Amino acid sequence: MNSALRDSLRGALDYAGLFPPVGLPMEQAIANYAAYREGDHRDLLGSFVCPSNRLTELESLLPGKGEWPIAVVGVSELPRDFEAVLSFNVRMAGIGRIRSFTMPFDGVSPIPGGLKTMQGKGVRIYLEGPWSGEGMESVKYFGLQAQVRLGGAEQTAFPSAAVLAAWLRRDAELELPFRAAAGFQHPVRGVRFLNHEADSTTVRMHGFLNLAAATAAGRAGGPVEKLLESEDPGELLPWIGRPSLLLGMTACSFEEPVAELQDLRLI
Repeated sequence: MNSALRDSLRGALDYAGLFPPVGLPMEQAIANYAAYREGDHRDLLGSFVCPSNRLTELESLLPGKGEWPIAVVGVSELPRDFEAVLSFNVRMAGIGRIRSFTMPFDGVSPIPGGLKTMQGKGVRIYLEGPWSGEGMESVKYFGLQAQVRLGGAEQTAFPSAAVLAAWLRRDAELELPFRAAAGFQHPVRGVRFLNHEADSTTVRMHGFLNLAAATAAGRAGGPVEKLLESEDPGELLPWIGRPSLLLGMTACSFEEPVAELQDLRLI
C-alpha cells in the first residue's frame, strides 16, 4: 500500500458486525474483531461498534487483552445512554473504552446539552443528520461532529452522487469533521447486490475511496461529484492523503473491504 493511502485508512474502518445486514451474535462479532486486531491489516481497523442497549452484554464478553476502542450507537433515551457510556468507561478502564457516541439528528430539534458534557469527558459525539445538510451549522456551533449515512436495507437509503456532493461541499464550507456510516464494504463505486439473499436487487453503492477522495476535493475546490461517480481507482488515488475532514467510516464487514483492496492491488 502506498504511504498516502495507508495513512488515510489507518484506523478508519470501524467494525459493525452486530448490525444489519450481517447481524452477528455478540460472541461471533467479538471473536471476529479480536482476530482482526491480530491480523495483517490491523492498521486499517477502527473501533468495535455497539448499540447502547447492548453495552452490558459487550462488557461481560470483552477479552481483556488490551483496551478495545468502542463506538456506541445510541438507541435509548439520552439520559440513560449518557449514564451507560460514562459508567462503562469507568468500570472497563484498560479493557474497553467508548471513544465515540452517535445518535440521529433531524436537523431542527434542539441539541441536548448533555452531549457537550459527554464530549468533554473524552467521548467524541457524532450527530447523524439528513442528506439535505439541514442542521449542520448547529452541529458546528456546538463543537460536535457530523455523521452522514450512505446506505441501508433499501435502495432509497443510498443518496445520489449529486446529493452527496452537495453535502460534502457544505461540510467543507463549515470545516465540520465527520464520519460516514453504512454501505462501505467496497473501496470503489459500483453496482452491487443489496444483500446476500438469492432474490436481492442491485443498487449503485458509493466506495470508501471515492468518499475519501471527494472529501479532500471538497476542501480544495476539486471535482467532488466526478470523484464520487468514478469507478477508476487511479483517478481517486491522487486525492487521497490530502487534508480531509473525514474521520472514519463504519462497515458491517472488515474482511470484505480488505479483500477488495487486495484484489485492486492497493494493499
